[in-house]
Amino acid sequence: MPFVASFTPSERARSAGAPASADLGGVAPGEMMTLPWRGQPVWILRRTPRMLEGLKKVEGQLLDPGSERDQQPEYCRNG
Repeated sequence: MPFVASFTPSERARSAGAPASADLGGVAPGEMMTLPWRGQPVWILRRTPRMLEGLKKVEGQLLDPGSERDQQPEYCRNG
C-alpha cells in the first residue's frame, strides 16, 4: 500500500534519530560534555558526590518524587 508506506520514516530520518554514543571516560566529576544529536546539542553532566547529595534537598519540589515509573533506560542511570 503506497499510501501507508508513505508514513514510514525515510532512511535519512532514521539515521538522524539513531542513538548517539560517546566515550565518557574522560569526563571528570563536575564536568560537562556537549554532543550533537539530530542537529541539536545534548549536554552530559557527570555529577560530583556533593551535587548528588544536593538533589536530595530539592526532592520535595518534584512533581512525583516517589514515582515508581522508571523512565530512564538502563544505560542512562546515574550512579
